[in-house]
Amino acid sequence: MNEVVIKPSLREQFLQGWAQCRVIFFSAPCGFGKSTAATALLSNHKTCVFSAEDPEFLREPVPKNVDAIVIDSLPALKDPEDQQTLCAWIRENPELHFVILSRGVLPGWLMPFRFTGLLQLIKARDLLFDRDTVRVFLEKNGCTPTEAEINVIIHDSLGYPLALTALSRLMQNGQPYTPEIVGIVQQEIYHYFEDNIFNRFSMPLRRMLLDIAPFDTFDAELAQMISGDSHINELISIVRHDTTMLLNADAQKYRFWSFFQQFLMWELRQVYTPQEQAAVYSRAGLYYELHEDYEHALECYSRCKDHRRVSEMLIRNAEQHPGVGHYYEMEKYYYAIPKEEILRSPSLMCGMSMLTSLCMDYEASEMWYSALQEYAAPLKKTDTAYKEVRGKLAYLDISLPQRSSKGIAENIGNYFKILTDKSLQTPTFSVTSMLPSLMNGGKDFCSWSKHDELLYKTIRKPMEAILGKDGIGFADCALCESKFEKGEDDLPWLMTLVAQLPEIERHGTPDMTFAIIGLMARAQTKQGNAIMALSSLDSLRTEFEEDNKRFLPNIDAMRCRIWLRTGEMEKAEQWYRTSAPPDHAAHPYHVALPVYNACHG
Repeated sequence: MNEVVIKPSLREQFLQGWAQCRVIFFSAPCGFGKSTAATALLSNHKTCVFSAEDPEFLREPVPKNVDAIVIDSLPALKDPEDQQTLCAWIRENPELHFVILSRGVLPGWLMPFRFTGLLQLIKARDLLFDRDTVRVFLEKNGCTPTEAEINVIIHDSLGYPLALTALSRLMQNGQPYTPEIVGIVQQEIYHYFEDNIFNRFSMPLRRMLLDIAPFDTFDAELAQMISGDSHINELISIVRHDTTMLLNADAQKYRFWSFFQQFLMWELRQVYTPQEQAAVYSRAGLYYELHEDYEHALECYSRCKDHRRVSEMLIRNAEQHPGVGHYYEMEKYYYAIPKEEILRSPSLMCGMSMLTSLCMDYEASEMWYSALQEYAAPLKKTDTAYKEVRGKLAYLDISLPQRSSKGIAENIGNYFKILTDKSLQTPTFSVTSMLPSLMNGGKDFCSWSKHDELLYKTIRKPMEAILGKDGIGFADCALCESKFEKGEDDLPWLMTLVAQLPEIERHGTPDMTFAIIGLMARAQTKQGNAIMALSSLDSLRTEFEEDNKRFLPNIDAMRCRIWLRTGEMEKAEQWYRTSAPPDHAAHPYHVALPVYNACHG
């Protein structure tokens, strides 16, 4: 029998509840020691203990000559009449305390007592042992851990009472804390969960839990796609209300309590065949792919060894300009492809040339560019691959970050000739990379400002043809931005852009809309109308929230810059704490696709 130790802060919390409330409600998963703690804390009081699994006690008179009524297993109290009877007991017996133990959350029918200050809620985190409590508990139960061992025990157990109880039996008589002991404790916990929680669920609920166990967060849609169960919301509701194993990650997503997720993964490996496990990851990969969460999609496809899907996604991504591609999320998967396989695919060679360039490994970028040239060398114009490869080489000539803007005018002419040959294939091209700028978007075109009006007249048509939808409004926006950057009169061009904006929004691209709104916001700020500029960005953000979420980080960065101008430091600090990108030195190619660039005009 283990010696019971109560954490001082828990004792203080209980005594405060005893002095101020009628109800003390313990809400925590299995193994947190709710019953043990309640029994120890009530040791100096007369109590009467009932279990909600046998609600017949509610048909009897309220017990007399006791200080507290203890009710265990509250989620079993399903009958609304029984629930109202218990509420009546609490209301009509102010001299009594009610100590209620539940593996579930505080139910709605008891919430009025919480709102009126009559109910003290003790949660799982309140029951976890702290460092001092761990030391005292182990020493009282015959263990002699060192300070170093206590540090590791706290890290591994998170102060979970069930784990520490199992551990105390294994570390008696001077036994050290070893990996073997950790394995034994894990197995004991898993078997305990299996008998006391998992096997009590219905078969559909067990299946659903195992299907979503591998995922750190999930929503009902993911759970339904993996399990195929049309009653998924009902199953999730049961877990949420009858246990505290499922936590809210945000308004729409859930996550498991960490120990329970580890148990479910152990159970998954016991119950599912390798083929069934692969099917779970395959269906999840499809879900993530449909939601354009390519990082998680690739992770799932890799786990189920679906190399065909991985290659297809990487090739499709390589067809995108880095402004709309997902090079950051897919980086490790590109580098994991065998070199021989990349050399067989023009799309992958093109993608690797762009990726390594974004990583500032220009030597590797030029190596892959040369490999693509070598691939093209023996091809004849009648070969299908010739059209694809020639288009990709021309694309890289213009879009690779290390290519100087000085030679791009000539390359644009060549690219335009390729584009007019309808039989040739060219990748998607963008000059903004989702940034609110044309002069300094995907590439630095600032040197063109010296001859902006000449270039406007000479390469306007080829550029608009190359850019397609991105070309709608492109030339006017570029010239206006050039005038703005040089401090010249940009008002006539701004007025032209404002008049063109509805047409651009209908027939152009979000990239160009953002570039124009961003330029207008900068001009408004310069003119002293920062509030108007902020309003323009706020409206754009609202418009983009549904279908163009990839722009939101850069829009927020621009808003932060204006907050700094208007003295709204709390908003700026909040952005910095929660949304600012990490040090770009850790990911050098962020220089080409930086969120923070939006803050630098």
